[in-house]
Amino acid sequence: MSTVEHYRRVFSDAEMVGKDIDWLKAEREQALADFEEKGFPTARNEDWKYTRVNPIEKKAWGWSGKTCVGLDPEDLNDYVFERKNSHVLVFVNGWFQPQLSTRHTLPEGVKLVSLAAQIADSADELRPHLGKVAENRNGFMALNTAFSSDGAYLHVAQDVALDKPVQLVFIATHQSDPVFTNTRNLVVLERGAQAQVVETYGYIGGEPENFTNAITEAVVAGGARLYHNIAQRESEKAYHVSTVAATVAKDGHFEQSAIAMGGRLMRTDINVALNEPGAHATLNGLYLPHKRQHMDYHTFIDHAAPHCTSEEVYRGVLDGAGRGVFNGKVLVREGAVQTNADQSNKNLLLSKQAEIDTKPQLEIFNDDVKCSHGATIGQLDPLHVFYLRSRGLDEAQARSMLTYAFANEVVNRIKLEPLRDRMSMAILDRMPGGEELKKLV
Repeated sequence: MSTVEHYRRVFSDAEMVGKDIDWLKAEREQALADFEEKGFPTARNEDWKYTRVNPIEKKAWGWSGKTCVGLDPEDLNDYVFERKNSHVLVFVNGWFQPQLSTRHTLPEGVKLVSLAAQIADSADELRPHLGKVAENRNGFMALNTAFSSDGAYLHVAQDVALDKPVQLVFIATHQSDPVFTNTRNLVVLERGAQAQVVETYGYIGGEPENFTNAITEAVVAGGARLYHNIAQRESEKAYHVSTVAATVAKDGHFEQSAIAMGGRLMRTDINVALNEPGAHATLNGLYLPHKRQHMDYHTFIDHAAPHCTSEEVYRGVLDGAGRGVFNGKVLVREGAVQTNADQSNKNLLLSKQAEIDTKPQLEIFNDDVKCSHGATIGQLDPLHVFYLRSRGLDEAQARSMLTYAFANEVVNRIKLEPLRDRMSMAILDRMPGGEELKKLV
């Protein structure tokens, strides 16, 4: 059976929410047709030349049904922080689990529900934005649009500030057959609204060989501020492909911090469109592949209006036979005068087998701009290691402390303190002598 025939059969058998809604059904069928036309990306595609997805393509991934998971809220403590001071929506194998979630009283004008519940209740409310921010640019995105049935929907009304952060926790568990989950999240902030959102991807029980195919769409209206965070901590046997697409209006602010530690193969695309004057985007990222992990970040910031600003800070720490890819593209369109864009990518190689492919890009179509970019690749300085060893640390601890300091340049940029502390500890857990270093930091 061909790849197209397999997914066509899965599509016909899947019990998706909203099958009786005409416009949603039409969009899913069109997306499946898009997948049939595009297929999975290959090395002939410039944006995928360093990331081969053959292991994903070769597996016959099936529909993840609403299986009984038998988890307790305490089982999620490694991924959830401060339930009393945050709203927590938990999804297991792609489906919302209310018994594992915590939703406090929401301010007036805020809606926080699962996407499946919103589709069942009033799908037309989603129609102006769902699938409009993230287009089906490749086969993975088309598959998500065709199969997505659940995820999170957050809508914050004009001038409302959500006082507690929203944690979206996506957990994979072992299943007998290979399954893929196609999570879809939609965040809409109206004019002057504010929210903090954390997406966490993890696993419980063994190391499941799951495939996560996720899309998050964000609409940031004029003067609104969205702080978006991603902690990717899936099984090192898992496959993770995701896209974050955001549009930012006049004087709006989109800030993201993304940290990747898990997955056998991970690819994340982050596309931000600054559509009106005064819009701003900040993208922070940290990837830490080791063993034979492969991690790929592609960012695209579109300066489509004048007087917009953007900043990107990405760091890579690569060990073992880990491989990293960073491609950061900034487009300054004609007429987008007085643009200010800065991009930085620094990479630390800890072994001779580690590999990084970095490609910063600037495309500028007018003169009145201030843009810069840069990329570096290096190793730990032996003099710095020697200095720390002279202060009583052994070789492993000295190297770990220097590596932690390098990685923490990004972690310290996370605005949400509980998440910042959690990620700092998770990074130390991966390092030799990490338990001892926790006493020093």
